[in-house]
Amino acid sequence: MLRSAIKIRKATDEVEAGAGFFEGDTVAHCGPTLKGEFARTLNLTDVRIGWVFTRTVRNNAHTHILGALKAGVHEIPYEVAGLDFDYADLTIMPRFLGSCWPAT
Repeated sequence: MLRSAIKIRKATDEVEAGAGFFEGDTVAHCGPTLKGEFARTLNLTDVRIGWVFTRTVRNNAHTHILGALKAGVHEIPYEVAGLDFDYADLTIMPRFLGSCWPAT
C-alpha cells in the first residue's frame, strides 16, 4: 500500500519528464559539533524545474520534520508526485504518507 502511494526513484532511473518529483534533505545548523540542540533546515527541491521549498525546524524530532514535510506538500503550488528523502529515521515515512497521501 505505501509503495503504491508514492513513487520511489532509484539512482539509475532517468530524470522525471515533468515537475513534481522532489529530493529532500535536512541541513544541521550546529557549527563544528553535533552536541546539544540546534536548528535544522528541511529542503525539498524539484529535480526537474528546480523549485525549492525550505523550512527551518527546531531540531530533528519527528514532530518537527513531519510538520515541515506536510507544510511542503501543502504549500508547493503544484502536485508533489514523488519524494526521495534521505532522512535517517524512515519510521516517520508511514505517518507522513498517511497524512499527506490518504489511501484511495
